[in-house]
Amino acid sequence: MPTIEIISIDNKKLGIDQEEFGFAIIEETELISHRGLYYDFLRKYQGTILHIGNPEFKNDKDGGFWGGDLIDWEFDNNDNFKFQEKYKSDFLKLLESAIENSPDKQAFFLTDIQANEPEPKFRRINSFSNFAKLYEHEGLEWNTLYAINVQHLRNSLYSEVDWVLWNDWDPIGVNDYGGPSDEYTGYVPQIYKLLTDLKDETEIAEHLDFIATDNMGLNRNPKESQRIARLLIEKREKYEGSTGYNNV
Repeated sequence: MPTIEIISIDNKKLGIDQEEFGFAIIEETELISHRGLYYDFLRKYQGTILHIGNPEFKNDKDGGFWGGDLIDWEFDNNDNFKFQEKYKSDFLKLLESAIENSPDKQAFFLTDIQANEPEPKFRRINSFSNFAKLYEHEGLEWNTLYAINVQHLRNSLYSEVDWVLWNDWDPIGVNDYGGPSDEYTGYVPQIYKLLTDLKDETEIAEHLDFIATDNMGLNRNPKESQRIARLLIEKREKYEGSTGYNNV
């Protein structure tokens, strides 16, 4: 059963009244997820965490706490998920409150379903309205931490890969004309997996060349791909143990 959580970053207390919502809520000021996928990552932050659970847990939070009954399990879009329609507005209301009550208007939304030994994924969204549009258009990904209004995640290899692809690689030159910083974000999960699978420089460079030629229609640039692969491996070595897994 999934763990579903919202974090209002650097907020000392939200004071949520769970009776205003159709589901159960636990509010805590120590950022410890009910599962371990993002344990190490969350230790680098402060704020208030809201654990979201099935309605029956409103009156009994001691025997277990999860949110499986909130999910529309019939929704099918690339294995993404949505909440049941009767809970959607309450979920978005709670998330918006977490954002608005954060000093810098920053929040995390995360799930942890622990199926098939998942890897933690990260996505940066630059506003609540864009998050809501994403939710409506394609649903949300399991085992993913959505960072809303958070430009740089602290000590996250995943975030570093995103930065390297945009700032250092940039094969189509979006930086030259002030293009969007998420131009290459869609390629991050593939390269992140190569790094966490301990693939070598040659394999990573070949994959970068494949993306540039097959996905972007560019010419091969093996020397540049090797340079970026070396940089990515340096990032892996720097952030080893800080990729989001519970290594304690």
